[in-house]
Amino acid sequence: MLTHPRTALSTKDAKNPAPSIATEQRPLQRFKGHQNTAKNVVRASFGPREAGSEDGAVYVWDVATGKLLEKLLGHSGVTSSSFDSDDEGDVGEESVESSDKQKLVMEAVCKSCENPYDYNLHLSALSALSGDRVYASQLEQQFERFHEAFPLSLELWLQYIELNPEKLPESFQDYLLPALYYKYVDDLDDDDAKDAEDRWSVVLRALGSHWTECENVYHLYRAFLTDSIDDAATLNARVRSSYQGQLLNPYFEGSDRVLSEYRAWSQYQPNPADFTGEQDSIQRRIHSASPLLAKMQTFERNLDKADAADVSALQTLWLEYANFVVSRVSTLGCGVVVSVLERSVAAVCLSGELWGRYLTFLQDKRMKCLDVAKRAVRNVPFESAPWVALFVSMEMEGSTSAEAIHQVGADLCGRQPSPLDQEKRLEVLLAFCDAARRSGSHELLLQAFTMSKPRWVELWDEVLQHRSHEVCAWQSCISECLRVGGTVQETRGYFKRGVAAATDYPMVLAEAWVVFERELGDHVQFWIEAKRHYALLLRQYYVSEVSSSDKSESRKRLLAAEDGSNTGKKEVLDRRQAEYKKQRLSDDTNKTVFLCELDKAITNDDLLNLFASV
Repeated sequence: MLTHPRTALSTKDAKNPAPSIATEQRPLQRFKGHQNTAKNVVRASFGPREAGSEDGAVYVWDVATGKLLEKLLGHSGVTSSSFDSDDEGDVGEESVESSDKQKLVMEAVCKSCENPYDYNLHLSALSALSGDRVYASQLEQQFERFHEAFPLSLELWLQYIELNPEKLPESFQDYLLPALYYKYVDDLDDDDAKDAEDRWSVVLRALGSHWTECENVYHLYRAFLTDSIDDAATLNARVRSSYQGQLLNPYFEGSDRVLSEYRAWSQYQPNPADFTGEQDSIQRRIHSASPLLAKMQTFERNLDKADAADVSALQTLWLEYANFVVSRVSTLGCGVVVSVLERSVAAVCLSGELWGRYLTFLQDKRMKCLDVAKRAVRNVPFESAPWVALFVSMEMEGSTSAEAIHQVGADLCGRQPSPLDQEKRLEVLLAFCDAARRSGSHELLLQAFTMSKPRWVELWDEVLQHRSHEVCAWQSCISECLRVGGTVQETRGYFKRGVAAATDYPMVLAEAWVVFERELGDHVQFWIEAKRHYALLLRQYYVSEVSSSDKSESRKRLLAAEDGSNTGKKEVLDRRQAEYKKQRLSDDTNKTVFLCELDKAITNDDLLNLFASV
């Protein structure tokens, strides 16, 4: 037993509590484990840590220094721990708080493991594990699980690299982050010149065409050359080559400053006149590029002024910039265009339009796009274009086996919930089945369809639920079922449902069913059934046509009868009008005269005398 204020006690029962050595014998904490195999760790408030081990001993070491303090032999490998303190209540409360925290940490980690494609759950687990150095190994494992499903931001990568510096090269697979590339060439090993050159080659390839980082990265590279090369002639040749490579394509910020620096450096060389012709050529190149540089500078300033929180506006600016450089790729070169596209997807990583523009450019230029497609589906798994591009790239580049294509499709179909909506899922599944058919055997195609079949059926059920009355929807479903290798029974099921549900042209579908059973049917009974449905629909069609014809004739007769009745009524009215007119004309005395401006004193006799001559 240790003669220290805190004591580690062994017990054969892994479930027995650890008693206090104070006067009041009360248990402080219970530990459970497997004899001779458990590693139960308790962290005390004062620093040292006790743990069981597989060799039957208890080791006590200091957390801060990692120094081994004690080794207790003859132990079962399961440790219980008790502590003496001036304030026993404080120890108990701290133990309870520690237990609650461990429970919360474990819950967060378990949730992220159960839902590996939930970004927020991974962040919650990282936050829970980041508060204590005791969880350093678990934190590293959590980062590894996180990176398997999603790319990491710069802040997360810096935290991950602090735990495991060897993971730094993996960060280049996510985004173009200059800070990580600079970190890659920090503290290079002076004794390993080849490794240093290889690292600088990676950094220059990534940042050599960067608008803002090109000048700085080459400046650091020349400083590295100066520090690592002792031979003057070799150093001068390497530095000159670096200037030539940098200024070969002057479409970066500060190209004129780099040329001035090159001129100044050349003045200290043995033959400065040898550089004049080359530098004049570079000067003319920069001058001819000035209009395009000015336009690029305008885009860069607009991006600097843009609000990072306004994702929509930022995406629009980057898309305009990307389209601008893509349209001038013959002048700028692919390196500058790829650099702008890389920066755009790093700035707005959830933009399906920017990732799609990047993939389209690579495909148009017949460049390898498999790696970019893999990155795209990790960033925007909710878009169909990256998934389709991934299957196409895996097939075109030829370095991917049919089994690998099948695995990608299996992983996608296994995600719950699916990141894709109905139409996009259908598009991706069709591309997956197409790739499996072209790149693998018939058995692999059947495996692919069998694996994706539940999702395929679900998608078509949703479509047919809303369009069950349309024959064209059933025809498309049946056609796709046959194309992806559906069985005769499955296809026949769609025919039966379609014939019963379609309302526009069911007879067309029934006729196609008869042809299907004749060509691919496995029993004559189903052909008879299809013929029966077709005959029934044909009779219904003829009955409806005859009924429609009868209704038309009846309508015509009704209209004719109505026309005859109206004609008789009109004749009666015309006859009455003629008789009335004739009666009026035959009455000679029945005349009407209108008078005006007569004297009020005129009498009837005066009027008769006035018109006596008429």
